[in-house]
Amino acid sequence: MSTRRLTDEQFADGTSIDGDRIDRALEDVVRHVNDIPPRDIERRFVQTQFVSGQIPMDFGVAQVGVPFMRGDNVAAEVVGGAPDSFENVRRAKGTFHQDQLTPWTWTQAASFRRPVIVVQMDWLLLTDTTFNNALVYDTSPPSGKTNGDSVDDIAVTLTVDSPFAAETRTEDALVLVRRNFKASAENVSLKSPVGFTDMNPTHPTSADAALDGVWIQLRDIVVPIPKNARVRWSLTIPKWDGFLNPWGAEPWMKQLSNSCMTLLEEIEP
Repeated sequence: MSTRRLTDEQFADGTSIDGDRIDRALEDVVRHVNDIPPRDIERRFVQTQFVSGQIPMDFGVAQVGVPFMRGDNVAAEVVGGAPDSFENVRRAKGTFHQDQLTPWTWTQAASFRRPVIVVQMDWLLLTDTTFNNALVYDTSPPSGKTNGDSVDDIAVTLTVDSPFAAETRTEDALVLVRRNFKASAENVSLKSPVGFTDMNPTHPTSADAALDGVWIQLRDIVVPIPKNARVRWSLTIPKWDGFLNPWGAEPWMKQLSNSCMTLLEEIEP
C-alpha cells in the first residue's frame, strides 16, 4: 500500500525529516488503522451459497405439490370461504406465459441486513428412472407448440421486495429473469451421445447413468442487493389446460428440482 493512502506527510529526497512531521505521520497511521476505510477492503468478500433441493412426494391428494404452489390465487382453491379479492393475484412477478397455462411456482426468500452482491444463480431440473420428463411436447401439444419441440415454458426469477410495500408482489423489483428459452439449450446428461467414444476406463453403467435434465445457469452476473432487503428467487413450471404432456396433471412430480444462489458478502471492518 502506498504511504499516500496512510498520511499526507511524504518523505523523499529533497524534503526535510523532522520530529513534528514524523509525529503527524504516525498519528495518521493510527487513525487509519483504527478506522479502516472501505476502499482498503473493497475486494475482500466472502462467498455464500443458498442451496436447496426437492424430491417430489406423493401425498395422495390431488393438486398438492409442496413446495410448489399454484402461481396465481384463485377463489376455487380457498377453503372456508374465498375473500372478495386477493392482495396478490400472482405470486411471482415476470412469470406469465399465456392464459392456457397454469403456473406452479416454488419461491424461496432471504433477508440481508447488509448489502450483498448476487454473482450466480443455478436451477437444476433432474430426471432419472423414477422421475421422468422428456421435456419435449408430444403429439397433442399446447396451442402454438409443435410435436417434438423442446419445452420453452420454464421461468426463473430473482426479485427484491419493495421497502414500502414488502407484501405486495406487484411492487417487487424484478432484478433477474430467464424465460422463453428452449430447455434443449440447457440440457445436461450422463448419457454418451451417438458416435461418441469415451476414454478408458469407461464410466460405470448403473441406474444413475440415466440421470439427465436441465441446468439453467446465470453466471458472470453482478446484482447488487441493498441493505435490509428481502430477496425472493422463484422457479416456475407449467400445467397446461387438459394436462398436456410432458408436464401432465402434476408437473412437480416430473423431475427433481434444485437451486443454488451464490452471493458475495463484504468483510466488515
